[in-house]
Amino acid sequence: MAISPMNNTAMSVNTSIAAQNANTLSDKQKSEGFSLDNTVHTSDVKKQEADAKALKEADGTNPNSKISQEAFMRLLLEELKHQDPTSPMDSDKMLTQTSQLAALETQEKTNKTMDELAKRMELLSNSVGIGMINAVGKMAVLKKDTFTHDGKAVDLPFNLYFPNGAPNDVVIGVFNSNKEQIDSIKVDKDIIQKGNNNFIWDTRYEDGTIREKGDFKFVAQYEDEHGNIVQIPSGYFKVDGVTFEDGKAYLNASGIKISFDDIAQFQDEKL
Repeated sequence: MAISPMNNTAMSVNTSIAAQNANTLSDKQKSEGFSLDNTVHTSDVKKQEADAKALKEADGTNPNSKISQEAFMRLLLEELKHQDPTSPMDSDKMLTQTSQLAALETQEKTNKTMDELAKRMELLSNSVGIGMINAVGKMAVLKKDTFTHDGKAVDLPFNLYFPNGAPNDVVIGVFNSNKEQIDSIKVDKDIIQKGNNNFIWDTRYEDGTIREKGDFKFVAQYEDEHGNIVQIPSGYFKVDGVTFEDGKAYLNASGIKISFDDIAQFQDEKL
C-alpha cells in the first residue's frame, strides 16, 4: 500500500504560500530583505523605532546635539538588559554613564536658571524696569485714588500712607463716586504705623446686606500735635521695593503688589 508523502505536500504548500507572499511585495521591499513568512507585532515595531531614535540621539547624529534624560535612562537599561551574562558591563563604565546622567540633569537645571535670569535682565534693561528700580523709596501717585468693590465680597482691602504715623486717633471716611461720605472707620492711634498701612472695609449696610458695586475713596483725618487737622487721602503709597512674578515686575507697598500701568507719577515723600 502506497503511503502519501505528507511532508513533501506540506513543504510544497508552504513554498507556494511563500511564493504568493513574495509576489505581493514590491521590488524595493524584496531588495531590503522584507518577508511575510513571519508576523511582527506593531508594538515590537514601535519599540524598535524608539530604540533606534534613542541610539541616534546617543551616537551624536542628533541635529540639536541633545539627548533627553528619559532617552539616556532607556539606553542604559537596554544595555543592562541585553548584556552578556558571562561578561557583564564594566562597573567603571556604568559609573561613568551614571555620572553623565547626573551632569545632564544639572545642565538642564542650569539652562532653566539662565533662561529665567535672562528674562529678568531683559525686563530690567528696558525703560520701565529701570524706572521701577529708581522709584524705590519714592511716593507713587495712582491713576485712580479709589478702590473697586465688586458688590459680592464683604471685605474691601485698601491702603493709606501716613508719613509720620498718627499722634491721635484717626477717623477714615468712606466716599462714593458722588463724593458723598457713606461710612466712617475709627482707628486707634497705636495701630497706625509710619509708612504704608493696610486696612479692610466692611462693605455691609447696618442691616447686614452688602453694598452695591462701585468705586470708593478713603480719606483719613486726625489732629496733629499742634491742633491742626491733617487729611490723608487714598491713591498714594511709598514704594518699598520691586516684586518679580512670572517674568513681570510689580511695585511693592507693604506686601501689596501694584502694576506699573496703574501709576500716574512718582514724587518725593510729601503730601
